[in-house]
Amino acid sequence: MKIILKKNYLFIIFYLTILIGFYFDEDLLGGAKHDYLFHIRFIELFSKDFIEGIKIYGYEDYLVRNSPIFYIILSQLNKLVGLETIRLINSISSLLLVIIFYRCLKIKFKTTNNEILKILSCIIFLSPTVRSHAIWPYPIMWGLIFFTTSVYYFLKFKNIKIRENKYFYISIIFLVISSYIHISFSVFVIYYFIYFFKNNKFNFSLIKFIIFIFIISIPAIWFVFFREGIYFFKGPEGFEMTYFDIFNIFNKIAIISTIMFFYLIPFFDNKLIFKDIKKFTIAEILSVILIFTLCLIFFNYPYTGSFGGGYFFKLSNLILSNNILFHLFFLITLLIFIKIFEYNFYNFLLIFILLICYNLQFTIYIKYYDPLLFILYFLLFEIQIVNRFLKKSNFLYRIYFFYFSIYFIFLFKNNINDIFSL
Repeated sequence: MKIILKKNYLFIIFYLTILIGFYFDEDLLGGAKHDYLFHIRFIELFSKDFIEGIKIYGYEDYLVRNSPIFYIILSQLNKLVGLETIRLINSISSLLLVIIFYRCLKIKFKTTNNEILKILSCIIFLSPTVRSHAIWPYPIMWGLIFFTTSVYYFLKFKNIKIRENKYFYISIIFLVISSYIHISFSVFVIYYFIYFFKNNKFNFSLIKFIIFIFIISIPAIWFVFFREGIYFFKGPEGFEMTYFDIFNIFNKIAIISTIMFFYLIPFFDNKLIFKDIKKFTIAEILSVILIFTLCLIFFNYPYTGSFGGGYFFKLSNLILSNNILFHLFFLITLLIFIKIFEYNFYNFLLIFILLICYNLQFTIYIKYYDPLLFILYFLLFEIQIVNRFLKKSNFLYRIYFFYFSIYFIFLFKNNINDIFSL
Protein backbone atom coordinates (compact mmCIF):
# COMPACT_ATOMS: atom_id res chain seq x y z
CA MET A 1 0.00 0.00 0.00
CA LYS A 2 2.83 2.41 0.85
CA ILE A 3 4.47 1.70 -2.51
CA ILE A 4 1.20 2.45 -4.29
CA LEU A 5 0.92 5.80 -2.51
CA LYS A 6 4.57 6.86 -2.73
CA LYS A 7 4.89 5.99 -6.41
CA ASN A 8 1.64 7.76 -7.29
CA TYR A 9 0.22 4.47 -8.54
CA LEU A 10 -3.01 5.28 -6.73
CA PHE A 11 -3.78 7.97 -9.31
CA ILE A 12 -3.14 5.50 -12.13
CA ILE A 13 -5.32 2.80 -10.58
CA PHE A 14 -8.26 5.19 -10.25
CA TYR A 15 -7.63 6.53 -13.75
CA LEU A 16 -7.89 2.97 -15.08
CA THR A 17 -11.50 2.95 -13.84
CA ILE A 18 -12.11 5.91 -16.15
CA LEU A 19 -10.64 3.95 -19.06
CA ILE A 20 -12.86 1.00 -18.18
CA GLY A 21 -15.82 3.39 -18.16
CA PHE A 22 -14.65 4.68 -21.55
CA TYR A 23 -14.67 1.14 -22.95
CA PHE A 24 -18.24 0.59 -21.74
CA ASP A 25 -19.44 4.11 -22.73
CA GLU A 26 -20.24 4.93 -19.10
CA ASP A 27 -22.51 7.94 -18.58
CA LEU A 28 -23.35 8.43 -14.91
CA LEU A 29 -25.01 11.79 -15.51
CA GLY A 30 -27.38 10.22 -17.98
CA GLY A 31 -27.14 13.11 -20.43
CA ALA A 32 -23.39 13.50 -21.05
CA LYS A 33 -23.40 11.24 -24.12
CA HIS A 34 -26.45 13.03 -25.51
CA ASP A 35 -24.80 16.43 -24.97
CA TYR A 36 -21.60 15.27 -26.65
CA LEU A 37 -23.42 13.89 -29.70
CA PHE A 38 -25.50 17.07 -29.91
CA HIS A 39 -22.39 19.29 -29.78
CA ILE A 40 -20.49 17.36 -32.46
CA ARG A 41 -22.21 19.71 -34.90
CA PHE A 42 -20.13 22.57 -33.50
CA ILE A 43 -16.88 20.64 -33.96
CA GLU A 44 -17.86 19.87 -37.55
CA LEU A 45 -18.91 23.50 -38.08
CA PHE A 46 -15.47 24.88 -37.20
CA SER A 47 -13.71 22.02 -39.01
CA LYS A 48 -15.31 23.04 -42.31
CA ASP A 49 -15.00 26.83 -42.20
CA PHE A 50 -13.69 28.68 -39.15
CA ILE A 51 -14.80 32.17 -40.22
CA GLU A 52 -18.28 31.05 -41.22
CA GLY A 53 -18.47 29.06 -38.00
CA ILE A 54 -17.84 32.16 -35.89
CA LYS A 55 -20.57 34.03 -37.79
CA ILE A 56 -23.36 31.48 -37.32
CA TYR A 57 -22.31 29.95 -33.97
CA GLY A 58 -25.15 30.61 -31.54
CA TYR A 59 -27.82 31.14 -34.19
CA GLU A 60 -30.62 29.02 -35.68
CA ASP A 61 -29.44 25.37 -35.64
CA TYR A 62 -26.40 26.33 -33.58
CA LEU A 63 -28.06 27.78 -30.48
CA VAL A 64 -25.80 27.27 -27.48
CA ARG A 65 -24.86 28.52 -24.01
CA ASN A 66 -21.20 27.57 -24.24
CA SER A 67 -18.21 29.48 -25.48
CA PRO A 68 -16.96 28.40 -28.94
CA ILE A 69 -13.34 28.07 -27.74
CA PHE A 70 -13.64 24.44 -26.65
CA TYR A 71 -15.21 23.38 -29.95
CA ILE A 72 -12.70 25.38 -31.98
CA ILE A 73 -9.85 23.49 -30.28
CA LEU A 74 -11.57 20.14 -30.80
CA SER A 75 -12.23 20.98 -34.44
CA GLN A 76 -8.50 21.40 -35.06
CA LEU A 77 -7.71 18.16 -33.23
CA ASN A 78 -10.43 16.46 -35.25
CA LYS A 79 -8.52 17.25 -38.43
CA LEU A 80 -5.47 15.49 -37.00
CA VAL A 81 -6.73 12.46 -35.07
CA GLY A 82 -10.53 12.07 -35.32
CA LEU A 83 -13.29 12.19 -32.74
CA GLU A 84 -12.77 8.80 -31.04
CA THR A 85 -9.10 9.58 -30.42
CA ILE A 86 -10.13 12.98 -29.08
CA ARG A 87 -12.46 11.24 -26.63
CA LEU A 88 -9.63 8.98 -25.47
CA ILE A 89 -7.25 11.93 -25.06
CA ASN A 90 -9.98 13.81 -23.20
CA SER A 91 -10.15 11.02 -20.60
CA ILE A 92 -6.79 12.24 -19.24
CA SER A 93 -8.66 15.33 -17.99
CA SER A 94 -9.81 13.39 -14.92
CA LEU A 95 -6.21 12.54 -13.97
CA LEU A 96 -5.07 16.13 -14.50
CA LEU A 97 -7.83 17.50 -12.28
CA VAL A 98 -7.03 15.09 -9.45
CA ILE A 99 -3.29 15.80 -9.55
CA ILE A 100 -3.83 19.57 -9.56
CA PHE A 101 -6.29 19.27 -6.68
CA TYR A 102 -3.77 17.15 -4.77
CA ARG A 103 -1.10 19.82 -5.23
CA CYS A 104 -3.54 22.43 -3.94
CA LEU A 105 -4.23 20.29 -0.85
CA LYS A 106 -0.49 20.05 -0.18
CA ILE A 107 -0.29 23.83 -0.02
CA LYS A 108 -3.45 24.31 2.03
CA PHE A 109 -2.83 21.50 4.53
CA LYS A 110 0.91 21.42 5.04
CA THR A 111 0.75 19.46 8.29
CA THR A 112 -1.40 16.66 6.86
CA ASN A 113 0.35 13.52 5.62
CA ASN A 114 0.79 13.57 1.83
CA GLU A 115 -0.34 9.98 1.53
CA ILE A 116 -3.63 10.89 3.16
CA LEU A 117 -4.01 13.84 0.82
CA LYS A 118 -3.48 11.55 -2.17
CA ILE A 119 -6.28 9.29 -1.03
CA LEU A 120 -8.51 12.30 -0.37
CA SER A 121 -7.85 13.86 -3.79
CA CYS A 122 -8.75 10.59 -5.58
CA ILE A 123 -12.36 11.04 -4.50
CA ILE A 124 -12.61 13.33 -7.54
CA PHE A 125 -12.49 10.17 -9.68
CA LEU A 126 -15.85 9.14 -8.18
CA SER A 127 -17.58 12.36 -9.22
CA PRO A 128 -20.38 11.61 -11.73
CA THR A 129 -19.57 14.86 -13.52
CA VAL A 130 -15.87 14.12 -13.79
CA ARG A 131 -16.39 10.53 -14.93
CA SER A 132 -19.06 11.45 -17.48
CA HIS A 133 -17.25 14.41 -19.00
CA ALA A 134 -13.89 12.66 -19.01
CA ILE A 135 -15.53 10.07 -21.25
CA TRP A 136 -17.84 12.42 -23.17
CA PRO A 137 -15.98 15.75 -23.78
CA TYR A 138 -17.69 18.90 -22.50
CA PRO A 139 -16.33 22.42 -21.77
CA ILE A 140 -17.10 22.46 -18.02
CA MET A 141 -14.49 19.75 -17.38
CA TRP A 142 -11.58 21.68 -18.85
CA GLY A 143 -12.90 24.92 -17.39
CA LEU A 144 -12.74 23.25 -13.97
CA ILE A 145 -9.16 22.08 -14.61
CA PHE A 146 -7.94 25.58 -15.42
CA PHE A 147 -9.97 27.03 -12.54
CA THR A 148 -8.35 24.59 -10.08
CA THR A 149 -4.94 25.50 -11.53
CA SER A 150 -5.86 29.12 -10.90
CA VAL A 151 -6.69 28.25 -7.27
CA TYR A 152 -3.31 26.49 -6.99
CA TYR A 153 -1.42 29.69 -7.81
CA PHE A 154 -3.76 31.73 -5.66
CA LEU A 155 -2.95 29.47 -2.70
CA LYS A 156 0.75 29.87 -3.43
CA PHE A 157 0.23 33.63 -3.36
CA LYS A 158 -1.62 33.38 -0.03
CA ASN A 159 0.80 31.06 1.70
CA ILE A 160 4.23 32.49 1.01
CA LYS A 161 5.57 34.81 3.69
CA ILE A 162 6.71 37.48 1.24
CA ARG A 163 3.81 38.04 -1.11
CA GLU A 164 4.90 37.63 -4.74
CA ASN A 165 2.34 39.27 -6.95
CA LYS A 166 3.43 37.13 -9.88
CA TYR A 167 1.49 34.20 -8.40
CA PHE A 168 -1.61 36.36 -8.15
CA TYR A 169 -1.24 37.43 -11.79
CA ILE A 170 -0.69 33.84 -12.94
CA SER A 171 -3.80 32.73 -11.04
CA ILE A 172 -5.88 35.41 -12.80
CA ILE A 173 -4.54 34.41 -16.21
CA PHE A 174 -5.53 30.77 -15.61
CA LEU A 175 -8.93 31.98 -14.42
CA VAL A 176 -9.35 33.92 -17.67
CA ILE A 177 -8.50 30.76 -19.63
CA SER A 178 -11.04 28.74 -17.64
CA SER A 179 -13.64 31.47 -18.24
CA TYR A 180 -13.08 31.41 -21.99
CA ILE A 181 -13.74 27.67 -21.92
CA HIS A 182 -16.70 27.88 -19.51
CA ILE A 183 -17.87 31.44 -18.85
CA SER A 184 -19.34 30.74 -15.40
CA PHE A 185 -15.91 30.52 -13.76
CA SER A 186 -15.32 34.21 -14.47
CA VAL A 187 -17.29 35.19 -11.35
CA PHE A 188 -14.43 34.01 -9.10
CA VAL A 189 -12.28 36.92 -10.21
CA ILE A 190 -14.30 38.93 -7.70
CA TYR A 191 -13.11 36.65 -4.88
CA TYR A 192 -9.48 37.05 -5.93
CA PHE A 193 -9.55 40.82 -6.24
CA ILE A 194 -11.36 41.33 -2.94
CA TYR A 195 -8.72 39.23 -1.21
CA PHE A 196 -5.95 41.16 -2.96
CA PHE A 197 -7.37 44.55 -2.03
CA LYS A 198 -7.78 43.50 1.60
CA ASN A 199 -4.23 42.21 1.94
CA ASN A 200 -2.10 44.27 -0.41
CA LYS A 201 -1.59 47.83 -1.49
CA PHE A 202 -3.39 49.01 -4.56
CA ASN A 203 -0.57 50.00 -6.92
CA PHE A 204 -0.08 51.10 -10.48
CA SER A 205 1.11 47.69 -11.68
CA LEU A 206 -2.18 46.17 -10.51
CA ILE A 207 -4.14 48.86 -12.36
CA LYS A 208 -2.26 48.01 -15.55
CA PHE A 209 -2.93 44.35 -15.00
CA ILE A 210 -6.67 44.97 -14.51
CA ILE A 211 -6.74 46.95 -17.76
CA PHE A 212 -4.95 44.09 -19.51
CA ILE A 213 -7.45 41.55 -18.18
CA PHE A 214 -10.35 43.74 -19.25
CA ILE A 215 -8.96 44.07 -22.79
CA ILE A 216 -8.50 40.32 -23.28
CA SER A 217 -11.98 39.75 -21.83
CA ILE A 218 -13.74 42.02 -24.36
CA PRO A 219 -14.43 39.19 -26.87
CA ALA A 220 -16.06 37.12 -24.11
CA ILE A 221 -18.11 40.12 -22.87
CA TRP A 222 -19.31 40.81 -26.41
CA PHE A 223 -20.10 37.14 -26.98
CA VAL A 224 -22.22 36.77 -23.83
CA PHE A 225 -24.04 40.07 -23.70
CA PHE A 226 -24.32 41.31 -27.27
CA ARG A 227 -24.97 38.26 -29.45
CA GLU A 228 -28.69 37.66 -29.79
CA GLY A 229 -28.23 33.99 -30.65
CA ILE A 230 -26.67 33.09 -27.31
CA TYR A 231 -29.40 32.02 -24.91
CA PHE A 232 -27.35 32.11 -21.73
CA PHE A 233 -29.89 34.51 -20.24
CA LYS A 234 -32.97 32.91 -21.76
CA GLY A 235 -35.37 30.33 -20.43
CA PRO A 236 -35.53 26.73 -21.70
CA GLU A 237 -36.74 26.30 -25.26
CA GLY A 238 -40.49 25.80 -25.45
CA PHE A 239 -41.20 27.54 -22.13
CA GLU A 240 -42.48 31.09 -21.93
CA MET A 241 -40.82 32.76 -18.97
CA THR A 242 -40.43 36.26 -17.64
CA TYR A 243 -37.06 37.61 -16.53
CA PHE A 244 -38.25 37.17 -12.95
CA ASP A 245 -38.74 33.46 -13.61
CA ILE A 246 -35.32 33.08 -15.24
CA PHE A 247 -33.40 35.07 -12.61
CA ASN A 248 -35.60 34.23 -9.61
CA ILE A 249 -33.04 34.66 -6.81
CA PHE A 250 -35.24 32.77 -4.35
CA ASN A 251 -35.13 29.64 -6.50
CA LYS A 252 -31.37 29.84 -6.61
CA ILE A 253 -30.94 30.51 -2.88
CA ALA A 254 -33.10 27.52 -1.92
CA ILE A 255 -31.77 25.02 -4.45
CA ILE A 256 -28.08 25.97 -4.38
CA SER A 257 -27.95 26.10 -0.57
CA THR A 258 -29.54 22.64 -0.26
CA ILE A 259 -27.06 21.27 -2.81
CA MET A 260 -24.28 22.76 -0.68
CA PHE A 261 -25.84 21.20 2.42
CA PHE A 262 -25.96 17.78 0.74
CA TYR A 263 -22.23 17.86 -0.06
CA LEU A 264 -21.46 18.85 3.53
CA ILE A 265 -23.15 15.76 4.99
CA PRO A 266 -19.94 13.69 5.40
CA PHE A 267 -18.37 16.54 7.38
CA PHE A 268 -21.06 16.60 10.08
CA ASP A 269 -20.35 15.26 13.56
CA ASN A 270 -22.10 15.06 16.93
CA LYS A 271 -20.45 18.24 18.19
CA LEU A 272 -21.84 20.20 15.29
CA ILE A 273 -25.35 18.81 15.61
CA PHE A 274 -25.74 18.84 19.39
CA LYS A 275 -23.48 21.62 20.56
CA ASP A 276 -22.67 24.16 17.86
CA ILE A 277 -26.30 24.66 16.77
CA LYS A 278 -27.78 24.48 20.27
CA LYS A 279 -28.00 28.23 20.84
CA PHE A 280 -29.32 30.83 18.44
CA THR A 281 -29.40 34.57 18.89
CA ILE A 282 -32.60 36.51 18.19
CA ALA A 283 -30.92 38.08 15.14
CA GLU A 284 -30.07 34.63 13.76
CA ILE A 285 -33.61 33.33 14.25
CA LEU A 286 -35.14 36.40 12.61
CA SER A 287 -32.72 36.10 9.68
CA VAL A 288 -33.68 32.46 9.13
CA ILE A 289 -37.40 33.26 9.34
CA LEU A 290 -37.08 36.14 6.85
CA ILE A 291 -35.03 34.21 4.26
CA PHE A 292 -37.15 31.07 4.59
CA THR A 293 -40.45 32.99 4.30
CA LEU A 294 -39.35 34.93 1.20
CA CYS A 295 -38.12 31.77 -0.51
CA LEU A 296 -41.30 29.94 0.44
CA ILE A 297 -43.46 32.68 -1.09
CA PHE A 298 -41.51 33.27 -4.31
CA PHE A 299 -40.14 29.79 -5.01
CA ASN A 300 -41.52 28.61 -8.37
CA TYR A 301 -38.96 26.19 -9.78
CA PRO A 302 -40.89 23.60 -11.83
CA TYR A 303 -40.47 19.90 -11.22
CA THR A 304 -39.74 18.10 -14.49
CA GLY A 305 -37.63 15.19 -15.65
CA SER A 306 -35.08 17.51 -17.27
CA PHE A 307 -34.68 20.69 -15.21
CA GLY A 308 -32.56 19.29 -12.39
CA GLY A 309 -33.03 20.95 -9.02
CA GLY A 310 -30.77 18.83 -6.83
CA TYR A 311 -31.15 15.79 -4.62
CA PHE A 312 -33.62 17.14 -2.02
CA PHE A 313 -35.85 18.84 -4.60
CA LYS A 314 -36.11 15.61 -6.61
CA LEU A 315 -36.56 13.46 -3.51
CA SER A 316 -39.37 15.64 -2.19
CA ASN A 317 -41.31 15.44 -5.45
CA LEU A 318 -40.67 11.73 -5.88
CA ILE A 319 -41.93 10.86 -2.40
CA LEU A 320 -44.67 13.46 -1.78
CA SER A 321 -45.28 14.90 -5.26
CA ASN A 322 -44.74 18.39 -3.82
CA ASN A 323 -42.03 20.63 -2.33
CA ILE A 324 -42.86 20.18 1.36
CA LEU A 325 -39.93 17.91 2.15
CA PHE A 326 -37.64 20.13 0.09
CA HIS A 327 -38.65 23.23 2.06
CA LEU A 328 -38.05 21.34 5.30
CA PHE A 329 -34.51 20.49 4.18
CA PHE A 330 -34.04 24.13 3.17
CA LEU A 331 -35.04 25.29 6.66
CA ILE A 332 -32.60 22.80 8.22
CA THR A 333 -29.94 24.03 5.82
CA LEU A 334 -30.39 27.64 6.93
CA LEU A 335 -30.23 26.71 10.62
CA ILE A 336 -27.07 24.65 10.22
CA PHE A 337 -25.36 27.09 7.87
CA ILE A 338 -25.66 29.90 10.40
CA LYS A 339 -23.57 27.90 12.87
CA ILE A 340 -21.19 26.32 10.39
CA PHE A 341 -20.21 29.59 8.78
CA GLU A 342 -20.49 32.01 11.69
CA TYR A 343 -16.72 31.71 12.28
CA ASN A 344 -16.08 33.40 8.94
CA PHE A 345 -19.47 34.56 7.71
CA TYR A 346 -18.16 37.03 5.11
CA ASN A 347 -16.09 34.33 3.43
CA PHE A 348 -19.22 32.15 3.17
CA LEU A 349 -21.48 34.98 2.02
CA LEU A 350 -19.07 36.06 -0.72
CA ILE A 351 -18.61 32.56 -2.14
CA PHE A 352 -22.33 31.79 -1.85
CA ILE A 353 -23.18 34.93 -3.85
CA LEU A 354 -20.58 33.91 -6.44
CA LEU A 355 -22.09 30.42 -6.65
CA ILE A 356 -25.46 32.02 -7.43
CA CYS A 357 -23.88 34.24 -10.10
CA TYR A 358 -22.04 31.17 -11.39
CA ASN A 359 -25.43 29.74 -12.40
CA LEU A 360 -27.40 32.73 -13.71
CA GLN A 361 -29.31 30.59 -16.19
CA PHE A 362 -32.72 29.25 -15.23
CA THR A 363 -31.92 25.54 -14.91
CA ILE A 364 -29.84 24.35 -11.94
CA TYR A 365 -28.10 21.01 -12.38
CA ILE A 366 -25.93 19.00 -9.99
CA LYS A 367 -23.19 18.75 -12.63
CA TYR A 368 -22.45 22.47 -12.25
CA TYR A 369 -21.62 21.99 -8.55
CA ASP A 370 -20.08 18.53 -8.52
CA PRO A 371 -17.14 18.36 -7.86
CA LEU A 372 -16.78 22.16 -7.68
CA LEU A 373 -18.22 22.32 -4.14
CA PHE A 374 -15.88 19.57 -2.94
CA ILE A 375 -12.92 21.57 -4.25
CA LEU A 376 -14.19 24.85 -2.79
CA TYR A 377 -14.88 23.37 0.67
CA PHE A 378 -11.26 22.32 0.99
CA LEU A 379 -9.54 25.19 -0.80
CA LEU A 380 -11.46 28.49 -0.64
CA PHE A 381 -14.10 28.17 2.08
CA GLU A 382 -12.69 29.04 5.49
CA ILE A 383 -14.81 26.82 7.75
CA GLN A 384 -13.97 25.03 10.98
CA ILE A 385 -15.96 21.95 10.04
CA VAL A 386 -13.41 20.99 7.35
CA ASN A 387 -10.39 21.41 9.61
CA ARG A 388 -12.17 19.48 12.36
CA PHE A 389 -13.09 16.77 9.87
CA LEU A 390 -9.48 16.21 8.76
CA LYS A 391 -8.44 15.53 12.35
CA LYS A 392 -10.80 12.57 12.69
CA SER A 393 -9.24 9.13 12.39
CA ASN A 394 -12.06 7.78 10.22
CA PHE A 395 -12.66 10.77 7.95
CA LEU A 396 -11.44 8.97 4.80
CA TYR A 397 -13.81 6.06 5.41
CA ARG A 398 -16.73 8.46 5.93
CA ILE A 399 -16.13 10.59 2.89
CA TYR A 400 -15.45 7.61 0.61
CA PHE A 401 -18.63 5.92 1.81
CA PHE A 402 -20.53 9.12 0.98
CA TYR A 403 -19.07 9.49 -2.52
CA PHE A 404 -19.41 5.80 -3.35
CA SER A 405 -23.07 6.18 -2.35
CA ILE A 406 -23.41 9.08 -4.81
CA TYR A 407 -21.67 6.99 -7.45
CA PHE A 408 -24.15 4.13 -7.06
CA ILE A 409 -27.13 6.53 -6.94
CA PHE A 410 -26.13 7.83 -10.36
CA LEU A 411 -25.16 4.37 -11.59
CA PHE A 412 -28.66 3.00 -11.00
CA LYS A 413 -30.71 6.19 -11.33
CA ASN A 414 -31.93 5.38 -14.84
CA ASN A 415 -33.85 2.48 -13.31
CA ILE A 416 -35.64 4.83 -10.92
CA ASN A 417 -38.52 6.73 -12.45
CA ASP A 418 -38.12 10.47 -12.90
CA ILE A 419 -34.85 10.91 -11.01
CA PHE A 420 -33.10 11.51 -14.31
CA SER A 421 -31.33 14.84 -14.61
CA LEU A 422 -30.40 15.87 -11.10
